[in-house]
This record gives sequence, structure tokens and C-alpha cells, in this order.
Amino acid sequence: MGAEPHIVIVGSGVAGTEAAYALRTFGHAGPITLLGREPHLPYERPPLSKAYLRGSPAREGLWLRPASAYAEERILLRTGTEVLSIDRAARELRLRTGDTLAYEQLLLATGGEPRALALPGADLPGVLSLKTLDDAERLRPRLVSGAAVVLIGGGYVGMELAATACQAGCKVTVVEGQSRVLARTLPAAIGVHLQDQHRARGVRLVLDAQVAALEGDTRVRAVRLADGERLPADTVLVGIGNHACDELAQRIGLATAAGIVVDAHGRTRDPAIFAAGDCAVAPQAGFAAPIRLESVQSARFQARRAAAAMRAAAQPVSVADELPWFWSDQFDTKLQMAGLPRPGDAQILRGDPASGSFSVVFQNAADGVTAVQCVNAASDFAAAKKLIAQRRCFDPAWLADAGLRLREIRDRTPCAVRAPDSSPTQRIPAMPHPVTIEATDRKGRVHHLENPPGSSLMEVLRARGLPVAATCGGARSCATCHVYVHGGYGSVGAPDEDELDLLTESEHYRAGESRLSCQIQLQPQTGRLQVELAPQD
Repeated sequence: MGAEPHIVIVGSGVAGTEAAYALRTFGHAGPITLLGREPHLPYERPPLSKAYLRGSPAREGLWLRPASAYAEERILLRTGTEVLSIDRAARELRLRTGDTLAYEQLLLATGGEPRALALPGADLPGVLSLKTLDDAERLRPRLVSGAAVVLIGGGYVGMELAATACQAGCKVTVVEGQSRVLARTLPAAIGVHLQDQHRARGVRLVLDAQVAALEGDTRVRAVRLADGERLPADTVLVGIGNHACDELAQRIGLATAAGIVVDAHGRTRDPAIFAAGDCAVAPQAGFAAPIRLESVQSARFQARRAAAAMRAAAQPVSVADELPWFWSDQFDTKLQMAGLPRPGDAQILRGDPASGSFSVVFQNAADGVTAVQCVNAASDFAAAKKLIAQRRCFDPAWLADAGLRLREIRDRTPCAVRAPDSSPTQRIPAMPHPVTIEATDRKGRVHHLENPPGSSLMEVLRARGLPVAATCGGARSCATCHVYVHGGYGSVGAPDEDELDLLTESEHYRAGESRLSCQIQLQPQTGRLQVELAPQD
């Protein structure tokens, strides 16, 4: 067998980084070069609109992996490197530096860019968008008490930023062209609930409104609406959506349709070129035309699927289908969504929005339940993926009855909801001794760690550079922080039913050992813990 091909990955976001490591996991022994346009190590983007703007985590806490991890896997990471063009015939990239870089296989993971505001004054100082770490660094010092912040666009980024700015003490106004925020992606019950949460905290929502111009001199001073109203502004944040970075693909004649068109395995029409993540338009079950999904989970899945396809000639690898899911945090509201609604789906409201905890279930006769969107309803979300996977319709009266858990409906065993345990929680006095952890990584290396009580096991493992992290940020929406607890569950306890639902979706689930590390809180009584990182699905 000849030497394995040199694989070049353009884009060092979640999709590009995931693909590089998946290639190693799937047995690729040849060179891998990962090119990132930004000067930073690959990092997580979801915290940029929320926790990072509030000062936590520190910059280093955003890294997907520590710098040393790339060298350990023989992945050549080149930051600050921009690709200007691709020569398909020569299989070469031309870089901004003037250098060329040869490839044998190429993965485009170029992501997306914020749409620009094409209006007078859009280039004034103080008019910002948020996509990159540098964007967040520019924005963070502007979010101070009393500052007037106007957000143009009531989508997910805009509403998350509105919540963050409000919590920082800013005077926040959101301008949205639709009759309610998130109207394109959320049912009215959830959209109205989110609006109410923002308004109750002082955020002004200006709906059915169009921006005419941004006004200012040495910096932006106001946003002028089409009806003549002027909104004073110290900072204007533009959040009117993203477009796929598909220019490189367009220039070389690859098929594009608001993104790089690929098959279900990330293949383009050029057998040497693949694409994954926010830049890709891919087939999706239940939809006639390919669609582009913007989510961390979808980027990881597409990257693994593309990596498997790149390895197919040498070593066939199967990557199981994964249901799309998403989340958003706004104030104390956790929005979790599983699946993709279809046009014309029936919408069943489950629970009372006034309670602050409810869900909307989508279903149709052809596809069964297609999506579940949950507001502070972690139990519904935990059961949603398996409910959707059954592709069956359920009695709408059952689905609307919040007294029936979705798990009970899914298993066709409706029964009374168990009363919560009312016994008082015993308070255990803190002990000065740290928790001792023996952690085995995926290469069989053993790491001896000590950490004071109070952190989650995931936080401790990440802080020591081990590649374990919940894609969902610890919200029990995924199983990417899966570990095995050896010697039984012992002092950490067994998973509850919701956690167990997520764990059993993994092909690497082990009864009596599997836990989500984000759900293991190190307690004074934990003592010594022996864990192993589960293989990645």
C-alpha cells in the first residue's frame, strides 16, 4: 500500500477541528494540515454571545483543545493562514502569503460570515457584529451599565446578546422587521414567551420596524427607523443572519446554493474535495431539497461523516445518523430543540407558558413527530430524540398532557407522574481534602489529578487538557462528555432517567459505568474516583 494522502482542512472551527481528529480516530496515518484564518487556537463560539461577554470563561477556557494536543495527534495547525484560491487541476492552494500548499484530499470547513448591513452609516465606529473571538473582545468593554445598545435583528444571536447586555446594566433596544422575534424558527407560543421575558427585564422590542440609516459623527449616535423615530445608541449590534463562506468553491466551479452543495457524506462534485459545517448544504431526512444547518452539533456530525468518506477507500467507516438539535440561553430561560419541523406540521402545546416550563411538539401524518422545542423542560428534551426516531404519530391529547412524561408516551405506557421526593437534602460539611481522580484517556494513558470539591468532573478534565466537553455546555442536551466510572457508580451515584436517555443513544454505552461527566459534581465525600473517557461516537 502506498503512502496515505496529505489531507488539508481549510477552516479551524468546530467542523474543521472535529474532522482532523476524526481522521486520526478512523485510522488515517498520513499528514493532516489544519488551516485557520484567525490567529487563535480553535475555539468554541457559543459562549461568545453569553458567558464570555460576562467575563467567564477566560480566553483559554474557550479552546477546543490545548495547543499541545494537535502536535500529539500529528495535526499541523497553521493559524493566521488565509486561502485565496484553489487550483483543482494541480491540487494546490494559494495562500495570502504568496505560498502554495499541495493537497491530495481537501476539506472545506470555511463556516459562515455575518450578513452586512447595507445602509448609510453602517461603517461608523461602534457598529459591530459578533462572530469571532476578536469581535467579542471588541464588544465586551462596551457592555457597561447605562450604555445604550441597539440590536438590529431579533434572531438567536440578537436575543442572546440582548439578554447579556441587559444583565450588564445596558439600556437595550431590539429592532426586528417581523411581528415577533424568532418568527422564522420558533412557534408563536415560544416566541411570545421569550419576548415577555425580555420585556419584563427592561428590554425594549421594536417590532414590524425597518431601519433607514445609522447616524453619527466620529462614532454611531443613533439608529433612525423608517417611520422617523431615532433610537439613541452608544453601540449598535447587527445580527441579521449569516451567509455561507462558499466563495472558494464558487471560484472553482463547485456546485453552490447559498452554501457548498454536498451529498450525505460531505462529497462535492470533485472527488478530492469535501465540505462540512456551516458552509455546506446537505441532504436532510424529510426535506426535498438540501438545507444548511447552523449548529455546533450538525458541524461535528457532518465533519465525522466527511472524515469517514475521505477514509472510505482505505478503511470503510460507518457514522450513524444523528438527529439535529440546538439550544439557546436567554436570561434564566433554557431553550432546547430536537429535530426539524416540517412545513404544515401540527403544533401541540405541552404545559403552560405562564409556568415558565413548557414544550411544543410538532408532528404530521407522514413523518410522525418531527421536532420538540422545549422551554426549561429538560425532561421533555431528554426523551425527544427517541420519540422522534420512532417516526410515529401520537394522540395529540397525550402529547398535550404535561402530566404524562414524554418517555411514558414514547413507550406507550402512560401512567401517573411520580411525586417528587420531599425528604430534606442532607448538608454535608465541607472537607479540606481534595478529590483524587485517576483518568484514562482514549489512548490508554493514565492521568492522576487532584481537585477541591465543588467543580464538575468535566470541568476538571478539561482544565487538565483532556479532550472531553459537553457540546451543549452541560445542559444535558448531548452525550459528548461521556465517561465510564470504574468500580461501579459508588459515591457519584447512578444517572437519572433523563441522563440515561442520552447515554443509551451512544453505541459505547455501558450499563453500570456510563455517566455524563458534566453531571458528576465532585463532593467532599467523593474521595477517590477512577474514570475512563468513552470513545467518541
